[in-house]
Amino acid sequence: MPWRRVVIRPDSIIRFWSLNLADVRDGLSETISHDAIRDIAFDQIVAMGDGSEHIRVEEFATFVQAMAVISGEVPGIFQELGQHFESLGRDWLTEMAALGEDQLAGASDQELADAVRLFVRFYRRFAPILWLPFVVESRYAKEYPAVLEKVVAKLTASTRQTADIGHWRQPLAHIGESVAVDDTRELTDAVRAALEHSPRRTMAEEKEVALLGIGSQIEGLAGISALFGDEEPPTAEAIGQESAPVLKALNEAVAKHGWIAHWGYPPIHSNAEIDDFVAEVHTLLRNGAEAELSRREALAEEAEANYGALIELAELAEAELQLVRDINYYNFLRTYRMELLIRAQYLTIPLFREIERRGIRDGAFGTDDVFYMVPAEAIDFLESRIVPPDLQSRRAAWALVTSSHEQSWEVLTGADYKRFADGFLGVIGSRENGKGSHNPTPAFVGGKATGLYALNRAGAAVPDFFVVTTHAYRSAVGDGVRDQLRQVCSELADDLSNVEDVSRRARAIVEALSLAPASAEAVTAALNALTSESYAIRSSAVIEDSSSESWAGRFDSELGVAADEVVARIPTVWSSLFSVPALTYAYGLGKVSDQPNVDMAVVVQELVVSDAAGVVNSVLDTTRPTLVEIEVVWGLGSAIVDGELTPSRFVVDTANGEIKLSEVAKQDRAVAPSGWRPVGEKERDHPPLSNDQVLWLAREAKRLEESFGGPQDLEIARAADRIFIVQSRPQTGLESHLTSDSGGQIPHGARLLVTGLKGKVATHLSGTSQVLTSLDEAKEFRAGNVLVLGAATPAWDPVIFRACALITDEGGATSHAIRVANERGIPAVVGTSIASDLMVSGGKVHIDTASDPFQGRVFSVPPKR
Repeated sequence: MPWRRVVIRPDSIIRFWSLNLADVRDGLSETISHDAIRDIAFDQIVAMGDGSEHIRVEEFATFVQAMAVISGEVPGIFQELGQHFESLGRDWLTEMAALGEDQLAGASDQELADAVRLFVRFYRRFAPILWLPFVVESRYAKEYPAVLEKVVAKLTASTRQTADIGHWRQPLAHIGESVAVDDTRELTDAVRAALEHSPRRTMAEEKEVALLGIGSQIEGLAGISALFGDEEPPTAEAIGQESAPVLKALNEAVAKHGWIAHWGYPPIHSNAEIDDFVAEVHTLLRNGAEAELSRREALAEEAEANYGALIELAELAEAELQLVRDINYYNFLRTYRMELLIRAQYLTIPLFREIERRGIRDGAFGTDDVFYMVPAEAIDFLESRIVPPDLQSRRAAWALVTSSHEQSWEVLTGADYKRFADGFLGVIGSRENGKGSHNPTPAFVGGKATGLYALNRAGAAVPDFFVVTTHAYRSAVGDGVRDQLRQVCSELADDLSNVEDVSRRARAIVEALSLAPASAEAVTAALNALTSESYAIRSSAVIEDSSSESWAGRFDSELGVAADEVVARIPTVWSSLFSVPALTYAYGLGKVSDQPNVDMAVVVQELVVSDAAGVVNSVLDTTRPTLVEIEVVWGLGSAIVDGELTPSRFVVDTANGEIKLSEVAKQDRAVAPSGWRPVGEKERDHPPLSNDQVLWLAREAKRLEESFGGPQDLEIARAADRIFIVQSRPQTGLESHLTSDSGGQIPHGARLLVTGLKGKVATHLSGTSQVLTSLDEAKEFRAGNVLVLGAATPAWDPVIFRACALITDEGGATSHAIRVANERGIPAVVGTSIASDLMVSGGKVHIDTASDPFQGRVFSVPPKR
């Protein structure tokens, strides 16, 4: 049975009606006859509410596919349909505007019931316009870049003769006077702006122009202009005494545009008052209303001229030209469609307030109860005085109303609502582009998953995945478990001496939890849609992978998990919020008491059994932004991020496409899904990546850096010559840590001991070395010493935080421990091969990470005589 669902909320009438594909199909069928429309399935949910509360891509894919077919066969259909629904929306507004309070007060109950039916009928006929932009958004991503490239190429060719923008300088002026013809990226941005500027005004733009017109009128009248010259805006009464025409114009603007001033959903937001508009005009006048109005009109004329000139220059094919027209119209329609909808809602408020008034008069329900009812229930009340028996209980919590196509209604509250929410909100797929609380935001899917969605949007090669969301974690944990965790973690308020015991007990509490049944079912359904034999279950806490705190390596990942084991293993990953490395990191940040409040999502991703894997930093350091750093090992990537192997290392200068540094590390072992494996002789003596792959990775890193708006730390995996990006996070530790306690000089008589890769902290530093060979010796480490290790795995974090510098035998400059050292301003020299053998505890050493652009050096310092 085709169900409709909508979340009831007291602040939004429109969320009381939901749509399924049958509504969209039927609305389109009124306008266009096509097999693709008739074949749309209608046994899936399309939306909850107006389409902005909850959307799932899979559930309206058939609609998008149908529209793609029609768009290919019927050129211009997007604009034809959009304009039809625009007209329908305006008719809707006319009908709703006729429902004035005076007319409603005198209407019969049956006439009010018919008005509710009219509203719902218009809404469902109007429904397809809410979804049309999704069709163009898909084409915008897939087809439009090639058209833009063609226009830019034509523009570049036409201007190269004069070696500058020439007569295009003014049309593309916003890119700046100094831009050369060959600056393709900025030219593309300028061309995009010129092609996509819509000359049509949305309702919000019409309001702004109307107020600018009033401001221009005031500027021409000396007396009233003086009223607006004060710091505070004048009263409406003062304006009326000075100029009745201006007051009339303001009142007309309020009547037509007042609802826009309080953009949002009724009934909480009310119409703007005249004083609100006076204040806006006051602001406009202080900035020059007439000049701004003239500027906007000139820009609109210029944009239209530029649009025509670019189209003529580009000599686009008809299909390409139609796509540009569609996108130009889309930029207007995507806002206007919602303005029509919200305006229709606002105009309907008096209707529902009148129904509410009659319900209160009859003692049937109280104030605002009408906004907890669905249309059929409002009609039942008007026609038969039937009131939902659970109406009062709906106030206590969110409720879910379901409706079949026969218009039977059921309200889900309490446990029933929780079962639905756990299933619907507990899992989100890799291709989701939903809105509202089903949007892949960091609060919903965590930091790591947010990066994966961004990679998908940027067109990177990402293995298929889905996310068990923070909703699933919160549903399983509840307030009682959080209280237990707070009690346990409170024992770390003053020191970390018992961190291992606290971690063990906290993890046991979380590992005893299980997914809610509906969330577990959703996980199973998501797994059935994938084809992998094994999966990686990866943490995605809301606090990790931020631009300031990476939490690198603090939480667990489970690799090589069979599909039938995924559900059972998820609580183990949740519990890593309280791993020793995580609690230690939190303690160092002064946030250990906050840890029980943190939410954890989990990424379930098809496991790439890589023959080589690594890490790419899109910026080597802030002083050399064109250099890209790449470290890679044979096998799976856990060995490189955990610092257990010294990787092969490459540095590429993307300014000229040159590999500046290529160091091949001889590797005798590699990580496989089953554990360590030996590395064959052919692999051992060759780099894990070819030069072409290294150069491609550097270019891809820079492309993603530009797409994300900042330096990126990428994890990569290569399988069968295909390179996947499996993670992206903001690159941390890039700040210039330039310190020195020896004036930047190597002490007299110092002897070079070892060299290795360096971290991001550039300094000269002298100290006392202390060599540790196992974690059992950690308590012996003296704070402020130079820590010397075989490998700096995350378990060593508590010791690293107490060190003045870090030196290791194994590891690369992109390992988790080195990232943490960078964030803390601790200099590091890693991958030295033999430091722990050559150095002794108590020896005086000097660390130089400032002299060489790539390497760090460690010297022994003779005792003073």
